[in-house]
Amino acid sequence: MPSDERREGYTDLLLQWLEQVPEAERDPDGVAIEAALRDLTQIARRRGAIIAVTHNFVIGAMVQRVLQCPQPLWTRLNSDNAGVTRIDCSKQIVLRSFNGRGP
Repeated sequence: MPSDERREGYTDLLLQWLEQVPEAERDPDGVAIEAALRDLTQIARRRGAIIAVTHNFVIGAMVQRVLQCPQPLWTRLNSDNAGVTRIDCSKQIVLRSFNGRGP
């Protein structure tokens, strides 16, 4: 859920939908997602590669941060169940693929 300062670009319909997310599941301004992306990046750089299984919104928000797109863009990214998104963290963080379904 974006704070009042970060709501620019979010439609009224999207904000109404986000308001329905239970308090326990909210991540105000994506603080936890940002921390997870930092942590996963550090782990991937030490180990070479990792696999993270997570929710569609988390994937979308991480891709948005990698691409440095406008904040609400992540809500338009829809990944399929079992879709594979590859983020290369070896040097500069780069999106290698989104929602892949095969080799």
